[in-house]
Formats: sequence, structure tokens, C-alpha cells
Amino acid sequence: MCRRLVLAMAGILLLGGAHGVPAYAVLNPLAYYHLGEDDAGATTGGTVVTTVDSLGLTPGIEMTPLLGSNALKYSSDKPSFLSSTRSIAFDASEETLSSVATKWYEGTGSFRWGMEVFLKPDASMAGRESIFFTNGTQFTMGITPEGFFYVNQTGPGTTAVKYGEWQHVAFTTSGSFWQIYVDGVPQFPTLPNFTYGAPGGTATLGSSNGAEVETSYTGLMDEHRVFSWTGGFNPNELLWFSGRKAGDVNEDGLVNSADYDIWRANVGVDLTPLTALQGRALGDLNGDRQINLADFGLIKSNKSPGAVLAVPEPAGAAILLTGIGIVALRQRRRLAARTCKTVAMLGLVAAIMGAASTASAQAVAVWGGGNGNWNDANWSGGSGPGGRPGAGDSITLPPTTGTLTVSSNLGLSFDKVIQQGGILDITPSGSLDLTGVFENGRGAGPNGGEIRVAGSLTIGGELDVAYDVAGRVRVLASGMLNIAGNMDTWWTGAGIVDLTGGSTNVTVGATYYWGPSATINANINSAAFAPIKVNTELSIQGGTLNVNFTDGFVPTTSNSWTLFDAAARAGAITNVNGNGLAPGTRLAVNYGAGGTLGQVVTIDVDSTLNLKVNQSTGVITLENPAAGATAMNIDGYIIRSASNSLVPGSFTGVGSVGWLPGTAPSQSAKLISETNFNGSLNLTQGGSYPLGAIFASGGSQDLSLEFHLASGETLVGTVQYIGTPGFAADFNSNGFVDGADLALWKIGYGKASGAVKSDGDFNLDGRVDGADFLGWQRQFGSGTPPIAAIPEPGSVLLAAMSALVVAGVRKQRS
Repeated sequence: MCRRLVLAMAGILLLGGAHGVPAYAVLNPLAYYHLGEDDAGATTGGTVVTTVDSLGLTPGIEMTPLLGSNALKYSSDKPSFLSSTRSIAFDASEETLSSVATKWYEGTGSFRWGMEVFLKPDASMAGRESIFFTNGTQFTMGITPEGFFYVNQTGPGTTAVKYGEWQHVAFTTSGSFWQIYVDGVPQFPTLPNFTYGAPGGTATLGSSNGAEVETSYTGLMDEHRVFSWTGGFNPNELLWFSGRKAGDVNEDGLVNSADYDIWRANVGVDLTPLTALQGRALGDLNGDRQINLADFGLIKSNKSPGAVLAVPEPAGAAILLTGIGIVALRQRRRLAARTCKTVAMLGLVAAIMGAASTASAQAVAVWGGGNGNWNDANWSGGSGPGGRPGAGDSITLPPTTGTLTVSSNLGLSFDKVIQQGGILDITPSGSLDLTGVFENGRGAGPNGGEIRVAGSLTIGGELDVAYDVAGRVRVLASGMLNIAGNMDTWWTGAGIVDLTGGSTNVTVGATYYWGPSATINANINSAAFAPIKVNTELSIQGGTLNVNFTDGFVPTTSNSWTLFDAAARAGAITNVNGNGLAPGTRLAVNYGAGGTLGQVVTIDVDSTLNLKVNQSTGVITLENPAAGATAMNIDGYIIRSASNSLVPGSFTGVGSVGWLPGTAPSQSAKLISETNFNGSLNLTQGGSYPLGAIFASGGSQDLSLEFHLASGETLVGTVQYIGTPGFAADFNSNGFVDGADLALWKIGYGKASGAVKSDGDFNLDGRVDGADFLGWQRQFGSGTPPIAAIPEPGSVLLAAMSALVVAGVRKQRS
């Protein structure tokens, strides 16, 4: 099970993120010191103490000057973007701040923790300076005499210290490997590593280390935090966590229209080649490597008093609560507890098996009957007569792509099933009982193995859906799956569980573990659906939920289904997908109290906005169409097309006061956006707003819609295509592909960038070239011709070839 521990930790590193958003680290504050402010929780006398920070976190570790230290000195100098009022001044005269280092490790599991502080170093250095030191682990972070940051005298880093300027410096470790970040830039391309000693002792800021070679720090410090972290750590969230004012793009201390204008000009910009700070300066305020509506919400909800545009619009009632997502430490403690219990149980099992082996060896029966119906005589190596399995035996289904069918009650009792591939099909009349565990997807068979239950499967131990490789369990119609132990879908493979209909019966006696790579497919064909009952705890480590509406069932906003009914729950699903939804409806997964066991996970159908795309006219309409839909009070939306199917030049917008489109170059064939910095728009049920003929004739059906509620949430809308698709070669959009379209192609031929459909750009790649001519040639004659007579097809094609030749000559001459 050591392998299981490693895999579980790898699964946690994949955790994090919202639906449709890349997974990033989740930072959990362990201690937060303002270094200068007398905030709530501060003691008297001007000392630095633990405070309740702006997020309302519980006081952490008390931090007071060490005995014998000189009096602390304060400065009004602090980073402009912080709400801090003063900082601490160090002058190498042994000012130190201390705290109990053991607290910093509490709840972090594998020592995944970090610290951060804002520094303004002074150029007058006496040698190697210490910023942070722990005597429990002999760990030091500081500045080299050459002016670079280092950890444990390893380095130096690659970013030079900016003397006389504020810098954000952070350190993170996973227990062996560590990294320094300076303003979000990692300092070491190859992560150094070292082994920690046992946590203990004290940790200090700014003091020298008598046992080493460091002197005390000279300069200013502000806003020091210690945090644990989960997920794939990245500097973007670190910068967001660092305290930069939410919404202040240009970091001038105000959130106003200047920040809004910067964001509006960069919506959709590719941030891949940029650093985190460069991306933030363009409008990526939450570190998700996108400039989108979430960042707009941070700007609007945090705008400074009086920060409005010169547009007479009532202020919208938008308040966006910003903060840091906190994953409860108790969840990680449960993981650690489960691992410890698993290891302990393995030791017990090993001892029992060791003792048993001295008496009689457990037989392993191997199926030898090929495919077809289960026949208990077709075994080798069993302890029963003729090699058939007996009580206490393990049975192995060898790697196969075939199907083994259970169509009756076998009446056998054995300890374990190991399925290496193929399908174990328990028909409605079949039943199978195990006293032990079922390991599905074991070994390296041609596939991970599938358990198909339309009858009854009872497992006395644990069900591992994907032991080594991907595995699957399907519970069909009236199928019954009863597991006395755990149901585990987070091992090596991507475990898949399919549930169909409202009459299935799935019960997990202990804990259901839903891993980051695991998937549940809920196939819903009516208003009824049977939940999975979990008697101990539902532990969700991310994963994907696919909701498929089948058999012609179309859900409405009144539908709700319970997916899980559990005694306890921890974690949340990362990805939720659905198909078969009506336009203007979406799926929402909710967590709360209820059910028969106490906690439920429900699938609810909520209303959302719809983008109706008329392929005949190109007109796109923003609407709230669902029956019984709630009113949507929105202040922004973005329409995207990966294949350049948008026509920004025809955009008219919602036509209400205060709404502004994005500015060039963010408004393009790939993206169209419109936001309202001062107000909002209320779309009641049935409300609609035409946005103009912004869908290119013959464009690809790849549009997406996201919109921002004035209350702060960003939602995804639906897209509905109506009308007859146009023709990509109909460059003049008159419904017919003819010589007039060829004439437009000829005029636009040679345009190397920025071309649109009316220039003759058939494939919407921004260029007009021979590929576009070939597209026109394929579609020539399509559509309804205008009333006026047109040339014979042969003469038009001759003219087309001539035009192509002439254009080629013209291009060569240029």
C-alpha cells in the first residue's frame, strides 16, 4: 500500500480549480502577520503579534520580539498596492521576530508549506544577510553578498535583489524539493532538494544565525504569511495571495476606470509567453492565466469611491466577495488517517496471512473456461473438487476482451476476485456474492476490466474500480451493488462508474473515495434517480461528473436529483458536464444537509442565458428563454470562437446605456465582449437582446458564452443554432456563391493578415490566398441565385482561372 500512498499524494497534487478552469494551488493561511499594524488581536506596546487578517481568519501563532532584542522600529514606507499602513525597519542591530516553528507544519501532511514577505532591502550590507531562519531544522533563507536570494546557502537565484524597491519574496517546499519566487518568478530551473529534520524550535525573521555565517537583515519588511498548499503550485496564485489590491491592475492604489480600460483592451490576450506579473499588469488579477470576466468582477466590485465612468447610469448592486479558497485541513488529516489505517491494516493482514501460511496455503483459482456463461467447473488451482473454487479461495479472471456471464446464483463463497480484463456481466437473473474484495483492472490486460451489474453483486470487502489501470463499473436498470467496505476510484487508473435509471441500488458500507481522475456517468431518463448511499463518508478529491439525459427525456428547471446520500462528505467535484439540456438551462451540483444519512450531493437544473445563433442571417441574440427561468442581472459577457467565426465589425451590442465593447485588439473574429462598469442589465424570463449579424456565414458551430452576474458569479451559457447554414464562399452574403464573390476574392487576394470573410477569406485564417479560391470553387453555384441573370458556369470558371493567374502575376510583381 506504499504505492497507494504515493498515488494518493499524486492525486492531491492534481486537485484544485473551478469548472473549466485550469487547476492551481490552493493556499491555506497558517499564520498572517501584518508587521506594523495594530489590528484586531494586537497587543499593546507596538509589538508585532498575530492578528485577525482581512479574510477573517482565526488568529494563528503569537509573534513577539525575542527576549534581549532591541526595540522594534517602524516605517510608514510600504508597498503602494497594500492596505498596510506601516512596515518594520531592520538595521542589523538584532531586531528579531519569532514564532513556534512546529505550528507551521501542523496539518500540512508531507511538509508542503511556504512563507512569503514583502522586502525593501537596503544596499548597505555587512555580508550574507538572513531573512528567515529556523533552528529546529537549521533552515535559512537570505541574500548573498552578490545581491541574490538563496536558501540554505544554495544558489544564488537568477533574479537580482532590487535594493531600495519593494519586492515580494516567497519560499515553498514539498518536503524535499523547494523553490524561491521573486515577484512570482521562480529562481531555480532545476529544483534543489534537501531533507528536513524534525519540526521544532523557533523560527525568526531578520535575525542572524550564530551557527552559520549570516548577519542580520538590513531594510524593511511587511505582510508576512505562512501557508500550507495543495494542488499544482504556481506563482500566479502566489501573487494573488500576496496582498496586491484586488482590482488594482495598474497598482496605483486606486481601482477605477483606468484599471477597467486596461482589462477591456486585453480580454482574451494569450498570456502564455508572459510572466505572472506581466499578465497581472494586463488584467489577470486572479492568476488563472486568463483575462476574463472573473477579473472584471474583481475590478468592478473593488472600485474606489467615485471611480465611475462619465456615463449617467445607476450604480449596479454588485458586491463581489474576494478571498482565498480554503481547503479544510481536516480533509487532509482524513487522508493521512486513511493512509495510516490502510498501512496498519496491511500489517495486520500480512501477519494473519503469515500465520495462516504455516497451516494451509490459500488456493488461487484461475478461470479456464474461455468466454461465455460462468461455469464453476471451469477452474484450475482451486481447493474444491475438480479445481473449482472453494471457501477462502481467490479467483482470477485472466486478461481477455471477452465477456463472462453470470446468469444464476452460483452459490459459491470465496475471498477475492481479481479481474484483469474483459467484461463480467451479471444479468438480471444472476447474482454473485464475495466475502472479500474485488480488484478490478488488476495487472496489464488489454483493458482494465468492466463489471456490468443488472442483477446482484455483493462484496464483503472493498471494491477497487481501477486497481492498476482504468476500470469500469456499470450498474444498469434494477441492478444492485452492495459493498460492505470502501469503494475506491482513485488508484492508478481512471475509475469510471456508470449509473442508469431510477431503480438502481448502490450502497457503500464504508467510504466512497472519488479520485481526481475518476468519472461518474449519471444516465438520467426520467424525473427519478436512485442515489448512491454511503454509510461512512463521501471523500471527493476532484473528478468528473457527466450527466447524460437519455431516452428522449428533456429536463426542466424544476428537476433535481440526489446523486449521493452520505453520512459525511469532504471535497467537491472539479468538472461537471451535461448533454441533452434545453437551451437556457444548465446543471448545478450542490452540497448540503439532507437525505436519510445526513449529507447529500444533488444535481439541479438551473436557468442560464442562451446565445441563439441564426445561421441564415448571422444575427446572434442574447436571451433568457427557459420556462420558469429566474431573472439574470448581468454586467458583462464574452462570446468566443476558436475558428474565427465571429464578425466584430457587425457588433451592435445590447444597446443599453453604459455598456462598452472591448477595445482593439481584444475584439476580434475569435472574441467579442461587452461589459458595464457602472451598472447592469436585468434579463427576465423571455427577455432577449439582438447583438448584430456577428456570426460569419458558413462559420463553425464552436461558439461559447460566459457572462458575469452583478452579484459576482461567472456562469456559462448555452448556444443554440437555428436556420440554414450559409456558405463560407458567399463573400458578399447574398445567399448565393457566384462570380460576384470571386470578384471580392480577387480584390482581397494577397492580404496576409486581418482578412475577414468579405475580403474573400473562405477558411477564416486571416489571409486571402489560393486555399480560399479552392473553397469558392467547391461551393460555386450553391444557394439561391439572385433575380438577375448570371453567366454560364463554364464562362465563370474560365474567368475564375484567369483571375487566379492574374492575381498570381500581380503578387510576383509586388
